Amino acid sequence: MFPVFYGFYDSNPIGSATLKNQSNRNIRMREEREAINAPIQGSAADIMKIAMLETARALVAKGNPARIILQVHDELVLECPQDEVIQIAGMVSEIMESVYKIDVPLETDARSGFHWAEMKALK
Repeated sequence: MFPVFYGFYDSNPIGSATLKNQSNRNIRMREEREAINAPIQGSAADIMKIAMLETARALVAKGNPARIILQVHDELVLECPQDEVIQIAGMVSEIMESVYKIDVPLETDARSGFHWAEMKALK
C-alpha cells in the first residue's frame, strides 16, 4: 500500500507530488486513485519492456526467423512461420511469465491468426 497523507502523496524516493485539489472531495479522491495507480502502471510497463527485450534476445540467440512486430499495451505481436507458431508461442509465454519475480503470478495466453479477427487461442 502506498502512503497517502492529507494532501500529500509520496510515490517514490526520487520525488513527491502534491494533490492539486484538496477542497473538492471527488476530485481529491480521483487524484488519490491516480497517484496509487501510477506506480502500478509504471511497473507493468517496465515488466513489459524487460519481457520484450528478453524475447528479442531469445529469438536471436536461437536463430529463430520470428520477429516482434508490435507491442500493444501488455501484448506482443510476433510474426513467424506458421509451422513454428506453437514452439515460439511457448517460448515467448515462458519468457513473459518468468521475466520478473513478484508475489502475484504473471500469466499469459497465446493466440495465433493471420489478422486480429482470426485470432484463435493456442493451448
